[in-house]
Amino acid sequence: MTGRQDLVHLCRAATRVFEKSVEEGGLRTFEAGHALYEEYPAYPLPRVLDGFLFSLLGLYDLFAQTNDPHTFRLFADGIEGLKHWLPWWDYRGKWSWYGSHRYLSPPRYNELNCALLTSLASLSGEQTLRRYAEAWTPARLTPLGRAEVFLVFAFTKNRSRLRYLLARRLP
Repeated sequence: MTGRQDLVHLCRAATRVFEKSVEEGGLRTFEAGHALYEEYPAYPLPRVLDGFLFSLLGLYDLFAQTNDPHTFRLFADGIEGLKHWLPWWDYRGKWSWYGSHRYLSPPRYNELNCALLTSLASLSGEQTLRRYAEAWTPARLTPLGRAEVFLVFAFTKNRSRLRYLLARRLP
């Protein structure tokens, strides 16, 4: 957009974090042979879904500007990992989990996950992503489904807060 090639070179150089494992200072992890990109590269792995989705959009944007096959490969690897691991973030075909299953995504995060999955489905042609986005759409929930999601969110979020508070108090 700016015509500045130095920015393109900087963006290409930034893709190196997608090639390196978390142990090597990067963002990439492999689970069952599939690449995942961590928003927070630390242990235990937090597995925050929206951060992973945003990283894929960033890789695609760079590919769209440069037509670089290596950048596209990183994007495609991430899409394959996402397709394989989406069931892990799925709460009963109704909602998305936030991170490592400590609590359900708050409503705005769930809506964000739906929007990001829909965008990635359009860019990649992967219908699996679209199916999850549609399944997690809040408007599709029945009143009973809404109540269930609310109760599970409230329980899991407060359990997570309590664990945090107790961990801070222990010597």
